[in-house]
Amino acid sequence: MHLKTAGLTPTPSGAQWSPESVAVGAFPHAAAVHGWNTEYGLHASCDPDWRDSSLSPTPPQPALYDNPFVQPEEEVWNAFTNLGSPDSSGSDTSSSGVLLPGFIQPLPMMMNPATIEYLYVNGVFSLPTTQLQNALLQVFVDCVLPTMPIIDWPAFINAICNRNSDHGSMSLFLFYAIMVSATTFVDLGQLQEAGYSTRQEAQEAFYTKAKLLYHAEYEPNTITVVQALLFMTYRLETADGDDSRYWCSIATSTAQSIGLFRDVAGVKNVRLNPKFWKRLAWTCYTTDCQIALRLRCRPIIHSSTFCHQMLTEDDFELYNLSPEALVQALGYPLSHNMNVQQDLALMFIANATLCVSISEVLDVQSKGRTRQGSFTSASSPTVTETADHSARVSAVELKLAEWASKFPSSIQTYSFETNNIDDENTLSLQRNLLHMQFYTTIAVFYQSQPLPSSTFCVQYAAQQITQIASDLYQKKLHRRLPIVGVTAILVALIIHIPGTKKADPQERAQAFQNFQLGLEVMADLQDVYQEANQIMTWAFKILENVVDVPFSRVSQGVHSPPELGSCLSMSVPQVM
Repeated sequence: MHLKTAGLTPTPSGAQWSPESVAVGAFPHAAAVHGWNTEYGLHASCDPDWRDSSLSPTPPQPALYDNPFVQPEEEVWNAFTNLGSPDSSGSDTSSSGVLLPGFIQPLPMMMNPATIEYLYVNGVFSLPTTQLQNALLQVFVDCVLPTMPIIDWPAFINAICNRNSDHGSMSLFLFYAIMVSATTFVDLGQLQEAGYSTRQEAQEAFYTKAKLLYHAEYEPNTITVVQALLFMTYRLETADGDDSRYWCSIATSTAQSIGLFRDVAGVKNVRLNPKFWKRLAWTCYTTDCQIALRLRCRPIIHSSTFCHQMLTEDDFELYNLSPEALVQALGYPLSHNMNVQQDLALMFIANATLCVSISEVLDVQSKGRTRQGSFTSASSPTVTETADHSARVSAVELKLAEWASKFPSSIQTYSFETNNIDDENTLSLQRNLLHMQFYTTIAVFYQSQPLPSSTFCVQYAAQQITQIASDLYQKKLHRRLPIVGVTAILVALIIHIPGTKKADPQERAQAFQNFQLGLEVMADLQDVYQEANQIMTWAFKILENVVDVPFSRVSQGVHSPPELGSCLSMSVPQVM
């Protein structure tokens, strides 16, 4: 593997290693240190046939980058040195010229100097401009943190606002992972001003550095590793095979290795805030379920291994910042209104509750397909097996109905009033995203169930998703939708297709209108998500079979990913 193709900075002259030294098998202890455990059946890929892949777990792939500086053990102890004195603008400096901002934690003193040198020559210690950092961090607090409340954001804001501090508290690995997640939502112009031509180029640059830090075991705090890995699930590209599902599996196995899915009171030697411990565990759970819903496969986390009670409002800290702190946090709307903080907490609780149902929906569908495939013409399911399956389907249906009926008013309606447009935009985005995820779950569930209400529920869910997406488009909030929002729109588009072929002119016109609304939103997301390009290509191919739409309107050479093809092949025949 060549350094260039691996996305690494070319080797400077005089360095004593070659491209051939960058090979598979580097940092071989990374997976073991961070808790990979095949006992839990974790796997990095989805089975498109809905087989129970957890029965044959696949451990994470070995690291892609080799550390060419293999030193005798006694050399490692030479790393216990003072790497430099902080100056007015940065933290510790090594002999290699490593200079980090004051808010970043100093280099690990016990790390092999050769590994530090390796990271240095590959640009890991070269952060983006302060202007881009600020833009990324603001959009992170606005778009990512509400769905992943696993950062102490007042301390986070204080740290990055005191860049010249000599008491760095921000993990470099976590910082890069945060930027990976935020790149999805930051204004493209900000990235281009910093020298990146596309959003994907910027995200890949941050991702490569975060990945190098992970495989170098740079971060000693396992909790911080879990946080960072969850943020890395925002990386959707699969050029190296490490997609969001892969990083979620690593985060989950790492969490299980430290007992994160058990109540903190039953775990030894843990001094973390129990509220944070519980939120981090539930964030692992919700992230896993959302990825599974997108890829239409069973979640990684099994209910038998997840022992936490459902979140309550008491599990969230609400911060009333001092006037001095508010001055620092002017660019962060979340910090100015405790009502906004409370509503976002309620939305995350609702999301966690919904994800329990999502897990059950995907499990029922998976087992239902396994049942159908396991019976031949010579055998049929027993009365008990049929009754058990029907009981599970009814229980899931009831739980989904209860979820929708128990919304707090601030989530169910638009009754919350605020004089701050930023506050309302944040709440509106998260509220609508929650509803889109709910209706996607409804559509996925009823598509596979021959129930009397299935046809109505599937079509109603598609109409609601389309309307929500259109509303976000009108408010110019659609570009801050995470990938689960794109999944929802795709599901709605699939459901609208049969309506475009109906004989009734009114029904056909309504289906075309809904299809067009979905395409308008998707078209404007093409520079945000590669999946949007692929969906647009697929959509115009579908339209070619219905009306005279020349395919030349769509750029050539875009191919659908396996998960998209799998979703289409499974879903289209099931649409009522």
